[in-house]
Amino acid sequence: MNKLKIAVADDHQVIIDGISALMAEFDDVEVVLTARNGDNLLSQLEHTKADIIIMDINMPGKNGIEASKIVKSKYPDTAILILSMHDQLKIIKDCLKAGVDGYILKETGIDEIRAALTAVSNGETHFSKPIIDKIIARNAKPKRPSLTKRQALPASVLTTREVEILQLICEEYTTGDIAAELFISINTVETHRRNLLEKTGSKNIAGLFRYAMKHKLLLEDKET
Repeated sequence: MNKLKIAVADDHQVIIDGISALMAEFDDVEVVLTARNGDNLLSQLEHTKADIIIMDINMPGKNGIEASKIVKSKYPDTAILILSMHDQLKIIKDCLKAGVDGYILKETGIDEIRAALTAVSNGETHFSKPIIDKIIARNAKPKRPSLTKRQALPASVLTTREVEILQLICEEYTTGDIAAELFISINTVETHRRNLLEKTGSKNIAGLFRYAMKHKLLLEDKET
């Protein structure tokens, strides 16, 4: 059985040692390199392949967000799982823009770490529940639920304009803001919003955000 090759990057050796010990509990993974900062991580990746990088954000030199951008540009098949104590939405958004595949909190337990590794190794995303709850609380605007559950369609059915509007909705733009940003009418924005809810099988903005995360549409953020 081929084991998942894990890299661990954190500026605290005790965290590296703890994660390495935890990885030893799993039969299908092995830690192939450790680094105390982003620069050292990038240097080692030049000659040591990693399937998943478990990375902290606050590190000397290149931090986790900066390192993630470079890793994703040079090694797009390498998954990045952020392990951090920070749960601020601004930091989470910056990590998403950098292309990370998952974000879990350092207070998490072994079961979630196992679930996160499984998800990102399969090309999916994984975020700790407290983070999802915080995002939903910030973005959710309840609508009356439909009587029947709608089926979500694949992201490929969304038009370019619908993807643009979905991204702006997830960036907390109002209907008026979106209309001004894209030079379209408010009625047109509302029509696109209704179509997005229908195509994604969502009941509200929280559902749209989940859909965008699942299909990695947030990684195409328009901001630079």
